[in-house]
Amino acid sequence: MTLRKLFQLLLCIGAFSLTLLLLLARYHWLLEILTHFRLPFAVVLILLTTWYLIQKRWLIGSSFLLCLILQVIPLSHHFLPFGKDSRTASGPELTILTFNVLSQNPNHDDVLAYLRASEADIICLQEVTAQWARNLDKLKGHYSHRISRPREDNFGLLLLSKHPISHYEFTDEKLGTPYLKAIIDWQSIPLTVVNAHPPPPIGKKFAHYNRRTLQQIHHHATEVEGAVIITGDLNCTAYAPSFQPLRRVLYDSARGRGYAATWRRGHPLFGLAIDHILYSSDLVCLDRQIGPRNGSDHSPVIARFRSQSSP
Repeated sequence: MTLRKLFQLLLCIGAFSLTLLLLLARYHWLLEILTHFRLPFAVVLILLTTWYLIQKRWLIGSSFLLCLILQVIPLSHHFLPFGKDSRTASGPELTILTFNVLSQNPNHDDVLAYLRASEADIICLQEVTAQWARNLDKLKGHYSHRISRPREDNFGLLLLSKHPISHYEFTDEKLGTPYLKAIIDWQSIPLTVVNAHPPPPIGKKFAHYNRRTLQQIHHHATEVEGAVIITGDLNCTAYAPSFQPLRRVLYDSARGRGYAATWRRGHPLFGLAIDHILYSSDLVCLDRQIGPRNGSDHSPVIARFRSQSSP
């Protein structure tokens, strides 16, 4: 066997092995991490498929094409235009913003100016330290309702609202990174908002905590009556196995709007879309935008909704 043929064989074995491992990702946390990088895998497969088909190497080209199709199917979540929420609604509008501000980010004034200019009804922030919480007091004139639990370990949470908060709780303390569940009186419509920041799935322990947190959030989303919004830095992409239960019961504001990384956004292939705004069928997503980082390693996500029913 020539070196050229051996190289081609190894490429095929590698492509099929990776594709198989991704199909088995639900069974091991290490394999699930690989699913977050489907986009660069797909780009490599596009190049290989194109090259070998141009060379009229039909068998090897078709092999790469098969692997590519299996990679692209999950990514179609972002790219299929008919996946976008096209329903109509006549109720009041609501704008919500989520942002991992980065605990060590020194650009507090830039972030405050952006949040103030956003005019969002509800702002959910992650990685809020005591210093961040003090500086965010400057927004009291715009947001008279506030829930804050700052921490110095990158898992502090804060929620700002222009609408009254009738109830709130921090849930799942035993997982180490509790998430905030708040009921907001929005135009006389009860709205449940979850602001979450589960740990990144680095290592078996934290991968378990991440998956358990997503399971608990899914449980809350299914048991709550009325409109629900799940938001935050979930440290998980939309095509990871642990994310699928949420996708089955909630709409994803990112669906059908193209691939838009929210973490390491400056890297076109290795940036990940791990900051999410999910919502129940009581709401219709009118628009979704990615904002400037302002010193954070994440980008804010801002979405505009309309209720299906009038107050």
